Amino acid sequence: MMKAPFNLPPLPYEPNALEPALSSETLHLHHDKHHRAYVDKLNELIPNTEFANTSLDKIVLTATGDIYNNAAQHWNHMFYWKSMTPQPKAGPQGILKQEVDRTFGNVERLKEDFFSIGKVHFGSGWVWLVLDTKKSLHILSTHDAGNPM
Repeated sequence: MMKAPFNLPPLPYEPNALEPALSSETLHLHHDKHHRAYVDKLNELIPNTEFANTSLDKIVLTATGDIYNNAAQHWNHMFYWKSMTPQPKAGPQGILKQEVDRTFGNVERLKEDFFSIGKVHFGSGWVWLVLDTKKSLHILSTHDAGNPM
């Protein structure tokens, strides 16, 4: 569990590994500049607060205002980097595939729905595939630093 002070983890692949979908320049700007700004600001905000020695997850779940925004964006970006891979996968398998098929009909329909929601998302934010407390899959759109946790 990551605790303060927080660090910008390296990308889990080489900066050019996602080309042509994402260029190394795009990854450099988004990871090394944009994501780093959230980490640096979070580290600037938390000393001498109740969050000074708190895990990132707990900060996201309990903080408000600027501390929440920077912590959640740090968490969201770490999740984002890990959700992409240079090695394409065949698609979901096992229980996840069963739930995708049950909820959406098939993987292609899930992709269509997911991308449709993302295309109309106005402004800054995220689109997530989430499992709720009743073990049902949903596509969730959040704004700004919004987070499904």
